[in-house]
Amino acid sequence: MRLRKGQKSYAVEQCKAIFVTTNNRLSYNIKHFYGQNDSNSIISPVISDYVLTTIQWIKNPDIYPSLPKKRIIADCVASLQPTERAIKAYLKKIKTLNDNGQISDENYYLLRTSEAKDIMMDKSLGDEEVITNIDYNELAGLTKQRIGEEKDQIIKQQEMIINENKKALEQKENEKKSLLDIQARKEQKQRSISRMLSFVFHAFMVIVATGLFLFGQYYVINHLETQNFSITQNWIGTAFLYIIPLLGFWGIGFWFLVKKSHSKVQRLIYGLLYN
Repeated sequence: MRLRKGQKSYAVEQCKAIFVTTNNRLSYNIKHFYGQNDSNSIISPVISDYVLTTIQWIKNPDIYPSLPKKRIIADCVASLQPTERAIKAYLKKIKTLNDNGQISDENYYLLRTSEAKDIMMDKSLGDEEVITNIDYNELAGLTKQRIGEEKDQIIKQQEMIINENKKALEQKENEKKSLLDIQARKEQKQRSISRMLSFVFHAFMVIVATGLFLFGQYYVINHLETQNFSITQNWIGTAFLYIIPLLGFWGIGFWFLVKKSHSKVQRLIYGLLYN
């Protein structure tokens, strides 16, 4: 009220100062005290958070369209939670039963879990009289059953996750295998093309070499018959009368060279075309 300097306002945005609280009784009493001689439409110096939130949403519903839904959910969740007084009565009751030997230590610790408190609230709806008359051994049995069901559900979820991961891994492996198969087929096709080109190259070389050999034989025989041939001075005669027969004697023929160079030529062509 000091911050407002005695000024009264009919709008929250113009009241200059306001005290927001979760204490509804305080808000009600302050509003009643300051509004005795004034209109109820004057903004009280103290307002509850619930009322302020409601006013804010009413004035700007498009900014927070889901706010009422969230408030309802929050209120429902809060209403399902046991009050502090109910919890104290519940804990006191199970402690007394355990001390008197009416419930075992195992059931006592089960009844202290959050699952047992949830079941207790479902049965009693927070009524302290109902809480004191609950069959706690039965409640312990229901708690154990719920914990077991939750564990089974967790196990099922984990198994589901494992199966999904396994399927994803298998899918990746299949994709990898497919890519490797495609790559293998591609390489096989490339090597087939390289082998074919190498064969064409060697066939061409064989044809050329055969032609040269026949030409050389004709040349030598023709000049020998005319006796106009110097073997020591003519390289063609030297090659066909001495070198070629000598290589044949050693087992180094032209076909041997072709077979020896075939794989090397094939690798060379593959490298030039694809690497």
